[in-house]
Amino acid sequence: SDCDCSNRGLSKVPQHLPESITGLKLGSNAITTLSSSELSRYKCLKGLYMNRNQISIVQPGAFSKLVHLERL
Repeated sequence: SDCDCSNRGLSKVPQHLPESITGLKLGSNAITTLSSSELSRYKCLKGLYMNRNQISIVQPGAFSKLVHLERL
């Protein structure tokens, strides 16, 4: 299933979503940094959409647990 968290004013990746989601839409938020652990709980993600954020820092390993990721 997909979760649409676009246009919510988020500054971080939400951590309260079901771990089994396969798509996560985070477009048009206020995310500036992706830590090495923020996405790690969403191991089933196939699609991650983060357009229209101001991401300037992506820490090493930020996507390392996303072995099924096909679209970024």
